Amino acid sequence: MNMSNGEKPRYIVRFRTARVQREIDSLTEREGERVRLAINELSLDPRPRGCSKLDDNTFRIRVGVWRVIYIIHDRDRIVDIAAVRRRSESTYRDIRKFSD
Repeated sequence: MNMSNGEKPRYIVRFRTARVQREIDSLTEREGERVRLAINELSLDPRPRGCSKLDDNTFRIRVGVWRVIYIIHDRDRIVDIAAVRRRSESTYRDIRKFSD
């Protein structure tokens, strides 16, 4: 984690599955950089301004046309990145599967 302002991360950010890494790797260089930066910032503030609560502990942030869906485990100070998806009709379908 590379924090530009010198702050220590408050949460550990991890990918829930290998698919998340593949989703990010499939983005253009510019899009991937923006998504990775937004994901890194979740270590400092897992509930940034503009995030949306989707379910009990499942949230999403917008990064352009991309949506980063993640689960916050406050007790363990962990943010699990569940998916990176382009906004579409099916983006949030079966959202409960992410928190299983």
